[in-house]
Amino acid sequence: MKKNYFKSLMQVSLLLGAAFVISSCDDVIGQEDNPVASYVQWKAKTPAEVTLKIGNTYTVQATAVSSAIIVYESEKPEIAKVDPVTGEITAVAVGETNINAVVTGISTTGQSVFTPEKVSIKVIVKDGKASLTRAKDAVIEYTANKDSIIDLSKLFTAYPEATTSGETDKSTVTYSVKILNKAATTADKYETYSDPTKLGSKTATSTFKVGPEIEKKNYNKAICDTLYVIGQITSTNGSEYTMPTGTTAADLDIVMDTVKVIINKSIAYMNEKNERTILTADKYTTFTDAKAAEGWDGTLKAGTYFADAYLGISNPKISGNVSIIIPNNKIWNYNALDDAKDGSTLNFFRQANVKDGMGADLPVGIMRFRGAANVITNFKAINLYGGTIEFYNTIAAVGEINVYNDAKLTTYQSDYGSYSSGKIQLKDGGKLTVAGGTVDIIGWGTDLKTGFAVIGDVEVSKGVFTASNSEYRAVSGNLTAGGKILIKESNDGNTWTALEGATSTSKYIKAQDKSDTWK
Repeated sequence: MKKNYFKSLMQVSLLLGAAFVISSCDDVIGQEDNPVASYVQWKAKTPAEVTLKIGNTYTVQATAVSSAIIVYESEKPEIAKVDPVTGEITAVAVGETNINAVVTGISTTGQSVFTPEKVSIKVIVKDGKASLTRAKDAVIEYTANKDSIIDLSKLFTAYPEATTSGETDKSTVTYSVKILNKAATTADKYETYSDPTKLGSKTATSTFKVGPEIEKKNYNKAICDTLYVIGQITSTNGSEYTMPTGTTAADLDIVMDTVKVIINKSIAYMNEKNERTILTADKYTTFTDAKAAEGWDGTLKAGTYFADAYLGISNPKISGNVSIIIPNNKIWNYNALDDAKDGSTLNFFRQANVKDGMGADLPVGIMRFRGAANVITNFKAINLYGGTIEFYNTIAAVGEINVYNDAKLTTYQSDYGSYSSGKIQLKDGGKLTVAGGTVDIIGWGTDLKTGFAVIGDVEVSKGVFTASNSEYRAVSGNLTAGGKILIKESNDGNTWTALEGATSTSKYIKAQDKSDTWK
């Protein structure tokens, strides 16, 4: 009895195992009524396209599930044919076609068990002569600053490709640069620069720097200038390709071409995210341009202004939302800025880094307000994204002030005039938010309503905030910080008390985010 029982168990086990094997095989090779993917793909490092000379060959190989049948096909065999089994491509005539690796769905056993699939590679067939073609667009715009670099190789496509180290049968491409000579009256209105240390002609290299030479031609006084970049294949390595015969420009058209490059006047500045951003001349106005505008009444209307020169008026008005880009290595002194409409937003940015003659970054620019009365008044909001703002007396009746990135807002420390310190007075419910940079305010006076460095709430989430008043208190509203707040009650000693957020009743306040360490 027991013997028959165990025999029955063994038979059931064998049947279950066979069923599992059959089910597993169906999942791999599929059935005619349930085909599966063949996972066809090109072998690693197969390019998306290949260029061949007529008569040359190139072999491709694809992989798929081992039981799948792969067949190679050409969509235009009159351009390039391919061996259906080996994948060897032979270039036949000038043109373009696709070579496909196709799985028709049939397995090596002759069953239709796979979903038909294919992958493709583009084949370009050329004759045996070298050629050079320019970019599709004849006019390419570059935004130029002193440190701008133009990549000439992107303006042309060479066949065969330009030489790189260790490669053969490639082209040697040279580039030269010509700049438009607006004063010329002859037929040839552009001139060539041959000194490679300047803007000029660059051979055997693919880049040049837009630098002092273009400035000598009053580039900064014009909206744009024009360069003519000439590319030429001067030789080919190996014996695969030949140069066209002839020596005249007409004979060399096939290996020489010219691209016209428009260079826009522009500035580079650090935007809200502290990222370098290019602004072309049609997107901003210089202060001197504003002054020269017909009928100008001293009001900066809504828009973006670059303070590249002194505005020439000590109390400019603001009408609408205005952004001011502060140039490097300059200090401009103004009495005051006033919001003529009492509801505008004022934004300050800094110019992106510019190198001096020794290669060092020029200092960040400063806008200084030193009026005998309130110096910045009536704005809905002031946003400092970069640069330094120094002020005397009071930034008054402002809804909110926000400091970001590496901007600096500070009381101007000097013996100029009657004042040696200033303060911030926000509207009711206003707030000073320090989300980066540095804020250092020194108040003055003992008046119970106005004798504070900051009148209003202060919130520090990132950056450094310092406020003090040797005669009275530092902050009249709530002072909170993501890190610690340090309070010192007198001028004597260097002992500070740390608080994790507070309502200030102290003379001296410091606050900063958690990422910094107090010294």
